[in-house]
Amino acid sequence: MTHGTPYHPAAPARRSSRQATLFVLCVALALTTLTAFSGFARSITQALTRDARNLHAADIIIRSYDAIPPELAQAIDRQVAAGRLRQARIYEFSSVVRTVDDTASVFSRLKVVEPGYPFYGEVTLRSKRPFTQVLMPGTAIVEQSLLDRTGLAVGDSLKVGYTTLRIVDVVTAEPDRPLELFAFGPRVFIHAADLDALGLMATGSRIRRLVLLKVLDQTPVDVMAARLSQANPDPAVHIDTFLTARSAVKRFLDNFLFFLQLVGLFILIVAGLGLQSTLSALFNEKRATIAVMKAVGATDRYVRRHFIFLVGLLGGVGSAVGLAGGIAVQMGLAGILAPFLPEKLSFSIAWGGVAEAVGLGAAVILLFSLRPLYHLREMRRC
Repeated sequence: MTHGTPYHPAAPARRSSRQATLFVLCVALALTTLTAFSGFARSITQALTRDARNLHAADIIIRSYDAIPPELAQAIDRQVAAGRLRQARIYEFSSVVRTVDDTASVFSRLKVVEPGYPFYGEVTLRSKRPFTQVLMPGTAIVEQSLLDRTGLAVGDSLKVGYTTLRIVDVVTAEPDRPLELFAFGPRVFIHAADLDALGLMATGSRIRRLVLLKVLDQTPVDVMAARLSQANPDPAVHIDTFLTARSAVKRFLDNFLFFLQLVGLFILIVAGLGLQSTLSALFNEKRATIAVMKAVGATDRYVRRHFIFLVGLLGGVGSAVGLAGGIAVQMGLAGILAPFLPEKLSFSIAWGGVAEAVGLGAAVILLFSLRPLYHLREMRRC
C-alpha cells in the first residue's frame, strides 16, 4: 500500500480464525495421508529388501506342484557336485494328524524338510535348541496350538499319515512362515527321511515342492538362477531369486499398500477440495477489506502477494502438523501389522518418503490455491 498504517499479511487469519483453522486442518490431513502412506510404503520396501534372504531362507527358490523335471534336477546336482550350490528340498501339504488313540485330530500344515534348512534365518524353538539338532528321523516339531487342541505334550507320540512320530519340541517362529492371518491349521515339521513312511505322496495329492538353493561361490545369484532356468523345460516350475520371489508376506503387503493408496487418493482429493473451498470462503469474508485496500492504492499484485504469504504461512503450519501426524500414523501401522509379520522384519521411518510427501504436499497446496488466488483480481475497488 502507498500510505497509512502498514498492513500485516497475517491479519486476515487472525480475524477469520475459523476459516484459517479449517485451512490448516485440510493441509494437515493431506500431509498426514501423504507422509503416512508414502513413508510406510517405502519403509516396507526397504524392510523386505533388507530381510529378503531371511524371508525366503535361501538365495534361489524353485517352486512346483509337480515333480521337478529331470533336466532341472540334473542341472542342480551338477552345480552341487561342483561345490557351487547347496540344496534342501521341502514338501508342504495339509493333512489331518491324530493322537495315537484316535481321540483327537487336527487339520495341520505339514512341512517335510531336508537337512540344511534353513540356509538363512532361524527356526526358533521353545527350548532354544538348534533346529537341525532337534529334528531327527522319527520325530516331529509342532506348534503350541496343536498341543492345546489335542491335549498332547512334548514327548508324546502323534500319528501322521501311516506312521507315528514323537513330538520333541515346539516351534515359535520360522523364517519363511506364511502370514498367521491366513494360516489354516498348526505347523508340523517332519524330517525328510520320514516322507515315504507318511504314505501321503499319492498321485493327485496337492503337494507344494520347493528346492531351496544357497550359492556357495562368487557367482551372482541372478546369473546362477538364469543358468538353472535354461535347463528348466517346464514353465509351471518357477525359479526365483530371493529378490524376485513373492513371499506370502510380500503378497499381503502389496495388497495392503494398494488398498492404502486408494484410501489415500480419496482422502487427498477430499482434503484438496476442502482446502480450496476454505480458502475461497476466507477471501470472500475479506472482500470488503480487499476492496478498501485497492481503493487506497493497493495494486492487484500487492494484494495477491500478501495473500500468497498468508497461504504459505497457514500451509507451513498445516504441513508441520501433518508431518508429525503422518509419522505417528506410519509407526502405528507398523505396530498394527507387527503381530502378523515375521518377528525380525523391522520397520523404520523412511525419510525419503517424508521428503516426497513434503514435495507432493506443496504441490497440492499450490494446485488447490491457484483458483482462489486468481479470483482476487475480480474483487473491485469500493
